[in-house]
Amino acid sequence: MKKALPVGVENFEDLIKSEYYYVDKTMFIKEMLDLKGKVNLFTRPRRFGKTLNLSMLRYFFEDTGDKVKNEQNKELFRGMKITNAGEKYTEQMGVYPVINLTLKSAKQEDFETILHVLLGDAFFERNKADVLKLEREVGRRVIDLWDTDPIFDRYPHLRGLGRNREFEERMAKMKQAAREKQK
Repeated sequence: MKKALPVGVENFEDLIKSEYYYVDKTMFIKEMLDLKGKVNLFTRPRRFGKTLNLSMLRYFFEDTGDKVKNEQNKELFRGMKITNAGEKYTEQMGVYPVINLTLKSAKQEDFETILHVLLGDAFFERNKADVLKLEREVGRRVIDLWDTDPIFDRYPHLRGLGRNREFEERMAKMKQAAREKQK
């Protein structure tokens, strides 16, 4: 029996459980861990699987707080290349809180509003007032996954903002406003 192609499937769990055709990209996890980057930027053209890869990373790294769900997530990787890469890598499975934000459905009219919504989403997703507080509570890093293509598709003039003072100041103001709203 032929496996179906996962056209439009962006969730790793759905892809594996529904037995879609899948090219094993789990060694991407090993590469990420070996590079030890503080920040990882994934740039690929549209429709090259960025969202699916972020979903795979989430299922690999996330500690859901539920032992049964964590075991189910580990089971998704059975038979995948990463499971044969060694304990150094498999011991990273299911041990981190993960915040996964996407801009796919960003419909706001300006960048500041989108940032405000995203900050609210981040806090809502983990029901915490601040990511740093979450890190202190669990005693380890939080893995933060963002899919930014949709925002740059809608607002191409923002592509060059990256690391400039004006952008960082605006971001700091947005974070401060979100913190004050949480109080």
